[in-house]
Amino acid sequence: MAMKPLFLISTFLIAIPYRAQVACDILSAGPMQGSYAHTWAEPASGSWDTPNMTYASNRVIGDLVRALSSGPADSLCCAALANPALVQGKVAVIHRGTCDYALKAKHAQDAGAIAVVIINNVQGPPVEMGGGPYGPQVHIPVFMISAADGDAWREALEAGATLSVLLGNKDGYYAADAYYQDPARPAGLRGHDAILRYFQKLLAVNPAWVWRRVEILPTEKGCCLKWEASVPTGSDTVCFTGLDIVEIVGNKITRNEVYFDASLMK
Repeated sequence: MAMKPLFLISTFLIAIPYRAQVACDILSAGPMQGSYAHTWAEPASGSWDTPNMTYASNRVIGDLVRALSSGPADSLCCAALANPALVQGKVAVIHRGTCDYALKAKHAQDAGAIAVVIINNVQGPPVEMGGGPYGPQVHIPVFMISAADGDAWREALEAGATLSVLLGNKDGYYAADAYYQDPARPAGLRGHDAILRYFQKLLAVNPAWVWRRVEILPTEKGCCLKWEASVPTGSDTVCFTGLDIVEIVGNKITRNEVYFDASLMK
């Protein structure tokens, strides 16, 4: 395998330990506006095929609509939706219960929903959601909020309110004028947009790499991150170790330099 793809893959590693927080925010002005506690269906082999919501490029913003599988009292969505025209292009709100999370989400997806928010049916915080047999068929974001918050959303929607929601990474990893450098880009990249395009290219080259954080050493301006990576290269796997030097201001990366022994990949 050529060295350049390995350089590209290695440089994406810093995005994971310093990724911005995944949010579930009502954007519409009024009493419902704000951030809500949530869980979300993380993609995993044999489980969910949902987007990775830590990536800003997968962020979803849309209006909420109650998804119904029969009448106004049935928002469990264990069957094909009865109101697909209303759900298409919107974020479907569904209640937990009776059938798998993923089956509910698939019915909403089939109706054209851009994301799903499931309301818990027991008191307490939202819970983690297993993909079950239908998870690999779901390709849109799936979130869960608490029963109390869900009741408030439902009441507002039933009263005629328009609620726009943001689901995903609302901040991004890097400051607008961040500087980035690695062995494949010794001259460096400047700016959030340029770095984002570069990272998107890295995943397109080889999305099957496996990264493991070894150690984080705090510094005055941020940290040094030691990591290990393994990259499938056809019938073989290349393993290597590297170091990121990171500077952070607030919750944004302002400088990121990536180093590793390139001779290991020759």
